[in-house]
Amino acid sequence: LWTGAVDTDWFNKCNWANYQVPDNTVDVVIDNSAVRICVIDPDTSPFAAAYNDIARSRNITISNNQLQFASDAGKLSYLYAAGNLTINAATGYLNMVAGGHIDLAGNWTNNRGTAGFDEGLGTIQLMGTTQQTVQTVLGATEGFHNLIINNTFNNTTHSEVVMNSPTTIDGVFTLIDGHVLTTSVNLLSVINPAVGAVVGGSVDSYVNGPMARNTNSTADYNYPVGKPNGPYTTYRPAIIAPATTAPTVYRTEYMVQATNPIALAPRTMLGILNTEYW
Repeated sequence: LWTGAVDTDWFNKCNWANYQVPDNTVDVVIDNSAVRICVIDPDTSPFAAAYNDIARSRNITISNNQLQFASDAGKLSYLYAAGNLTINAATGYLNMVAGGHIDLAGNWTNNRGTAGFDEGLGTIQLMGTTQQTVQTVLGATEGFHNLIINNTFNNTTHSEVVMNSPTTIDGVFTLIDGHVLTTSVNLLSVINPAVGAVVGGSVDSYVNGPMARNTNSTADYNYPVGKPNGPYTTYRPAIIAPATTAPTVYRTEYMVQATNPIALAPRTMLGILNTEYW
């Protein structure tokens, strides 16, 4: 339990109820029983070096208090959470305005919505070894700055990471390992219009479902999509080269089924696939 008895420094053992800085076997609770917010800042903490400048927890719950990450201008403000991360109403707040990096092995649950998490310049890496979910309150959209998918579960349904809420990314979306399950309701949208805002994509890591990208260029935009039952290969990325530089949103999904040639095929087409389409 975080108390903030002395100052805001995560790495100061006197700020914890048991006088021990948590490791990745300890569940952390930051709530309104504390007299101060909690800050991860290895640059200013005189104790951080003893913990290799890494804040650690198992499950971490933020309820009616704030966890704040300092700027990454010097050392990386870094949290490794071996369990779940939960932001609770009514005033739980995860503040990554200045930056910071979270490696999360469990589920992401934001029970407060947009007021509970400011993604700022922060980076979230989903790097579990079991299936992970991303969820915020009903009707809300979860927004990330940089989101990295690096889940090694290797689920046979190709849904190592499940988006249970609509999700936006305004920085960079990186695929290293693990497949991301989306739906038309729980859509993943990369709203950063830079061509390089999506990195990676392979048979080991793609979006299994629809994804959208904002564009403002006529360059090639990559959509790393696929399906586990693809007739040729599971990874079937799409490339869209917009005809205009006007801000536009394009959405695609790889589908393993025949199109409707009567409704979709103009007379100038020479043929149409009968096993797949985008």
